[in-house]
Amino acid sequence: MAETYYPLDPPEEYDPVWLADELRRISAALAEMEVGVVLLVPQGVEPSQRSAGMIACADGSNWDPGSGFGLYEWTGTAWRKL
Repeated sequence: MAETYYPLDPPEEYDPVWLADELRRISAALAEMEVGVVLLVPQGVEPSQRSAGMIACADGSNWDPGSGFGLYEWTGTAWRKL
């Protein structure tokens, strides 16, 4: 599980070192996120690996979880339209 990113208070005056460090912290938090948890490109087939909270966009023709084209969340037992 990725460590949650919380922004630090910026210094009173512009500090390029602080900004670079903050951007590195943001990059590290994004890099630790689970891959494949959000699939916004329309999918023609149901994802083979699912985890609770996963979001996927069904194309509505080749893969239709029940309500046609759109975003669906995997609840752990079924796809629910958002």
